[in-house]
Amino acid sequence: MHERDTLPGRVSLYRIALCCRTAPGLGCGSRAKPILLELERNPAVAEAWLNRCGTLLAVVGKITYPRFAFLQSLLDSHGLAGKAVRGEERARALEGFLSGAGWYRGTEVDRLSEKEAEIIAARLVRRLRARLPLSDEKVEALRSAFAQVCTHELIHHPAKPEKARRDRIACEILEAGRRHLDVKEIASLQDVVAAGYRPLRGEE
Repeated sequence: MHERDTLPGRVSLYRIALCCRTAPGLGCGSRAKPILLELERNPAVAEAWLNRCGTLLAVVGKITYPRFAFLQSLLDSHGLAGKAVRGEERARALEGFLSGAGWYRGTEVDRLSEKEAEIIAARLVRRLRARLPLSDEKVEALRSAFAQVCTHELIHHPAKPEKARRDRIACEILEAGRRHLDVKEIASLQDVVAAGYRPLRGEE
């Protein structure tokens, strides 16, 4: 974690839309990682962090505030916009940042991707269990296998276009399912996967 005595004047805080579409309330690690790493390659930047829910970006300058124009140019290249946090809102956000809780730097956002993978896996298994009588043992085996598939794709292929990632995850989920399910059960899994891995109406 960043040093607790980091000078407040070196920290810039921005509102940003890096929330995960598949796991509401969670920051999107696969989208955030290249941005954070690119920020830290700038010689004026010491550290770049994302909060857990993906709504705040903290940029720590080596001497003082990094220039916003540089940041916005980078965000533009990723189809994003940032809005500087000021006043009382900044004071609250800065206090939270300096506390060290719920912020992720660079490759640490892989932890967010791991959590996202667990959420996706649990969602798919719940859908499947609503269609099939599955033992608790099989449920756990499927959840673990699906989470491994999603984790690998989200962490190791963060720059892959969303449709390509979705198709790849669907293919790998079916392959993993074949190790635990019979032919009829796989047909049900195909229907589950066809609905996508984002939450449907009424789902978490």
